[in-house]
Amino acid sequence: MPLPVLFDVLAPKVRLFNDFMELNAEHFADMRMWHFEREALLPSGDYMPGPIPSERVKVGVFVFLGKRQPLDRIDYEAILDDLDLAIYRSRREQKPLSISLVDMDNLKEINVRSGRAAGGR
Repeated sequence: MPLPVLFDVLAPKVRLFNDFMELNAEHFADMRMWHFEREALLPSGDYMPGPIPSERVKVGVFVFLGKRQPLDRIDYEAILDDLDLAIYRSRREQKPLSISLVDMDNLKEINVRSGRAAGGR
């Protein structure tokens, strides 16, 4: 997809996300956001959830909202508790719920260049 078309598709979705975050920020207080820029090869530090700034809406920048798990284990109970809470809120407020699972490829390249801890972030 050509870049102008991609931006035309992405920009309205980011505006919807930003509007939603402005109205519902309190529901995300226990989460963090971070972003990854392809050129930097390292993720940013964590920051409080909020609207995505316009300078981050570009090709090669990925913005994440969620909770991080320790590198050495997965806390399935915490994941299921968070999912239960999200489903409860969605039903109580009669709002749709979306869940995304991300499996990033090419993390080996980041681990080789910057160390395993960087790839885990």
